[in-house]
Amino acid sequence: MLKADTEHKQELPDVLRKYICDIIEYCKNDLTGFEDSLRAYKGESLNCSAKWAVSGRKKAEKIHKAIAAHKGALSLATETIALHITHGIKSDTATISKDICLIKGSTANLAKQLEKQDEILKQIAWLRAVVPKMAFVNDDKSFMMDKYLDRLTDYAGSACGDSVPEDVANEMNLLSLDDSGSRTSTSESVSSTPFLQASESMTLVMGNTHRLVTPQEPTPRNKHMWTFYIHVSEPEKIEEVRIYLHPTFVPSMLLFKNLPFSASRIGWGYFTITTIIKLKEGYFWRAIESEYLTLQWELDFNEYGSSFSYNVEVTDTKNSSPIDLKP
Repeated sequence: MLKADTEHKQELPDVLRKYICDIIEYCKNDLTGFEDSLRAYKGESLNCSAKWAVSGRKKAEKIHKAIAAHKGALSLATETIALHITHGIKSDTATISKDICLIKGSTANLAKQLEKQDEILKQIAWLRAVVPKMAFVNDDKSFMMDKYLDRLTDYAGSACGDSVPEDVANEMNLLSLDDSGSRTSTSESVSSTPFLQASESMTLVMGNTHRLVTPQEPTPRNKHMWTFYIHVSEPEKIEEVRIYLHPTFVPSMLLFKNLPFSASRIGWGYFTITTIIKLKEGYFWRAIESEYLTLQWELDFNEYGSSFSYNVEVTDTKNSSPIDLKP
């Protein structure tokens, strides 16, 4: 039945399909390498144990990270394909429905799908920031993964179209206003956890997703719905995040003490968002020797938005030397 409902919908692009097959092949090679490594260090002799302690364990950890990264990339593809299918079915349901209750239910469901789309785009941005810095990634693999994430971004961005009806945008905006600072991730299966050991410095990813709002009545100016977000590799080190919006938004300052650090709004124009990230007691940002880090982001209303990543060292004041926080 599902196949019949979706056989005329957008299919998985051939290029993206090829990249997925390549990643699966890399996973197979990684597993083969892991098995070969275990056989090489197999044995009860003291020499085998010493070799494992010196080099075998590190090699196994690198292979494990590679498999985790590839698994995360495939998980995002699976989430995106599912989003394409379910959005297509729900769009058809909303089109033929005349019942007010069903329409309201469809609006709420579409809002959830769009929220999931935003989450996928955020996690792709995180993956793009972290994977290239992994020690196990060679140039060929890094290039392939970058191209794959390019295609996946386009595919994920087109999953729900490049615009959103005004009633759905308003529904999402109300949810964001009600839950600011307390919401949890909309997708348990899309997580940055496998990549927390990818880099030798704290990684910050800042960006925004975007979609044009289709008005119910003609309007002289375009309305835009955007979600600004910050991903951090060590959220447990963060005391709070303050996000300063344009003064026309009420409230214009948002305080977050828990994940996710994000805000969704509807507006007419783009502007610069200022963010202040405060570390917990005992830590400070090494480059500026302060517990406060100020960053700025100009909203991007081109296509699906964009992102940028930073790598910042953090010092633990309880120790005599600076430490690297590994994301």
